[in-house]
Amino acid sequence: MSDPRQLHFFEPAMPGLEVKRHLVMSSDVRAAIIEEFPDEYERHAALLDFFQTFAEQGILSVSENPKEHPPNTMVARNSPVAWEMWDFRVYAGKKSIRVCGGFACRDTFIALNWDYREAIGDDFDQFVIDTRAEWDRLFSPLTPFRGKSYDEYLSNSYLAEEA
Repeated sequence: MSDPRQLHFFEPAMPGLEVKRHLVMSSDVRAAIIEEFPDEYERHAALLDFFQTFAEQGILSVSENPKEHPPNTMVARNSPVAWEMWDFRVYAGKKSIRVCGGFACRDTFIALNWDYREAIGDDFDQFVIDTRAEWDRLFSPLTPFRGKSYDEYLSNSYLAEEA
């Protein structure tokens, strides 16, 4: 078993593709894309595809308001805003995965925690608390990057809108 404190760089599936955004992940998050989940193949394949899109600087929709995320949101700010925790919202049909972490700088995300959305349930605040605790355990006294607007976090992104 790998060291849970170890961090890994995401490497695109296609050799030679240029990485334009950097994704660093915990061993737990890495396991979500390399281990087999036969009952949840579609969700984990969607997660791998999302990471690929992120790394290749694909277009991402962002929600800055932690209390209200439009349905097309792909990257969402979490509450409390001062903690600078964000989550990736990855869908496979009606099922989804959330990956939570923080930005080290523009276009560099550190993914520390993941779960199926239905497993998180109504306790999303605890999911964020656990992620921030992991950030602090790994990086304290360093805090996540703090930007003034969404485009200071992510290039090639736009504000998600209500449908």
